[in-house]
Amino acid sequence: MVFLSWPTLRAQVVISEVMFDVQGADYHDEFVELYNCSSEAVDLTGWQFSDSTGTDDLQDAGYGLLLHPGQFAVILDGSYFENSTTYDSIIPPEALILKISDGAFGSGGLANTRPERLTLIDAGGREIDAYRYSVDNSPGYSDEKIILCSAQVEGNWANSITVGGTPGFKNSVSPRDFDLAFAGEGLTVLPQSMLQKGQIVQVKLKYFNAGTQAFHARATFRCFLDLNGNQKLEILEPIVFERQLEVGLDPGQGDSLLFEMRMEMSGELSLIAELLSDLDQNARNNQAMQKLVVMDTQQALVINEIKFLTQEEEPEWIELYNDSDQKILLNNWAIADLKDTLVIDRNLVLPARSYMVVAADSAIFKIYDLPDSVVYVGQGFPHLNNDEDVIFLIPPWGGWVEQAPYTVDWLMGEEYRKPSLERINPQLDARLGRNWAPCVKNGTPGKQNSIFSSVRHTQLKLEAQPNPFSPDGDGHEDFTVLSLQVPAQTARVRVLIFDMLGRQVCSLTENQFSGQDVAIVWDGRDAHKKRMRMGIYIVFAQMIDDANGILQEAKTTVVVAY
Repeated sequence: MVFLSWPTLRAQVVISEVMFDVQGADYHDEFVELYNCSSEAVDLTGWQFSDSTGTDDLQDAGYGLLLHPGQFAVILDGSYFENSTTYDSIIPPEALILKISDGAFGSGGLANTRPERLTLIDAGGREIDAYRYSVDNSPGYSDEKIILCSAQVEGNWANSITVGGTPGFKNSVSPRDFDLAFAGEGLTVLPQSMLQKGQIVQVKLKYFNAGTQAFHARATFRCFLDLNGNQKLEILEPIVFERQLEVGLDPGQGDSLLFEMRMEMSGELSLIAELLSDLDQNARNNQAMQKLVVMDTQQALVINEIKFLTQEEEPEWIELYNDSDQKILLNNWAIADLKDTLVIDRNLVLPARSYMVVAADSAIFKIYDLPDSVVYVGQGFPHLNNDEDVIFLIPPWGGWVEQAPYTVDWLMGEEYRKPSLERINPQLDARLGRNWAPCVKNGTPGKQNSIFSSVRHTQLKLEAQPNPFSPDGDGHEDFTVLSLQVPAQTARVRVLIFDMLGRQVCSLTENQFSGQDVAIVWDGRDAHKKRMRMGIYIVFAQMIDDANGILQEAKTTVVVAY
């Protein structure tokens, strides 16, 4: 916005609005609005209006030339009356309508790309008021004076917030009589960073009387969580705070509200505050928002299936799984390899225990019968290598929460049929090849994996589930998951398999550093990758507590059956 600086003018009549760039063609619909700030009527006979290219006489448009105190006047193009009806139903009957002697302002209308100085000249040739308008408006939005009867000072003009402007009535940017509004920092959340799911935060709402009259009325304040978005707001969560207050504030006076809120959801969110009152005349300043990034220290979103070898016309894809009882917001989560990154740029909500397939191309719908709600196709999908690659799952708060460094060997010789690579259980470490195996079909996007095996924990007791299991490659109980819970924060784990004659068949892990929960997959093969014969095998586990020097041992049996 560009403003003039000159000695204060003793103006009774001021320029209050300028529509220089109308929507569509500029012909006929430009206007300039005047306002009488004095306590007396002003006769506009002989007055003129000028821009930088020409001067026009103000003329009677059939309503006279007398501008009463507190009255608006709208000066229209001389060509308006025979060529347009744009403002016929907009200009109120109490406004004075004028026209100029020419068909257009100045020599050919008001410029749209360069600011022009507009002047109002009385019958004696004196400059009564002047204004140099801005050119940063979108088409259809006028320049409006904020405080009509204040001097021309920087900050007292703004772009209209109403398309078409406000010809002949109160400017959209002018203060209302009764206006309860949020302050500049109307919504504050403390702490402002490093928020975690389950954390209790302090929320402060600051509001003030932005009107010209004292505000004494009941108001409702409420807050809710929403997805981050610049368009339509769709409430995601129920209202997290609501309170009714009797507000009593003089003009410019403010107050605040404090409350606590538990962060029940992770991801990128918006906390939105609203205030409502029947007395309030301006709803445009009744909402405040703060964007939040809430971390989840529990790993709930996982990489569950990878399609890096594809059939003809099949795009590459990666399946994500929500391994929790609460929904997860996927906006701004990312999938990456060592070269490319795909960022989910839509407000997607993944329900509990549900799948989301991220695909390189919409051709996935030709291969699989999938609803739109479980597929995201985005730009930047990583080009997955056929021999080996590393896939990272990156949360909105940065870093990575999971990686899967797959190789073609993880497909166990089945790569000739190009199956997907499936995770045996989402709770198992994605970095270990033994926790992945080829799908018995082409792929299972959006569904439970064909090789899924459950993990069950019992304290201080080694278990195998399923038991018996049949590693015959038919997709049914091909693996057993060995689970053990350790009475220590960390431990080193050794798990061995023996046959009934006491001969060691294979070692599943040697001195592996682990937490309290250990889950290891056995595929029914020996140390040379040969499939074991049907029979009973002994699983022996040792766990050493590094901190306390405690040795724990456990064993169980597992049956291989075909």
